[in-house]
Amino acid sequence: MVGEFRVNARRLFPAAADRTALNLNGNIPKDAQQFIGGAQLSYTAALKEPYAATFAANGYLAAYLTSALAAVDAFKKADEDQNAAIGAATKSTANRDAAFAVLDKWQKIFERLAQTTLKSRPDLLKKLNL
Repeated sequence: MVGEFRVNARRLFPAAADRTALNLNGNIPKDAQQFIGGAQLSYTAALKEPYAATFAANGYLAAYLTSALAAVDAFKKADEDQNAAIGAATKSTANRDAAFAVLDKWQKIFERLAQTTLKSRPDLLKKLNL
């Protein structure tokens, strides 16, 4: 969608100033945030004059451009949701690791205390796997 639009937009608007205004310089960014920002700029500019009439006459009606902009917005929301989920997972992992460290410390203290307290009761130490 974006690639085809950029190819046709470059054909329709060969002037450097137009390409800059439509954010058509360079390649499509690989970075999601740069891609989103660039696509939003391109489609938003394409919806305004002096570009809208030329795009409409070449099959890029306002409804199409608005739909493309909505698709970019949906992608942005999905990217934000994914980043939030990654952040939450990272925090959950850190919380789990911290809780495990506390439990591990407690268990080591318990084992030392049980071994000292129950040294005369090997049967109980065996039940505790100590």
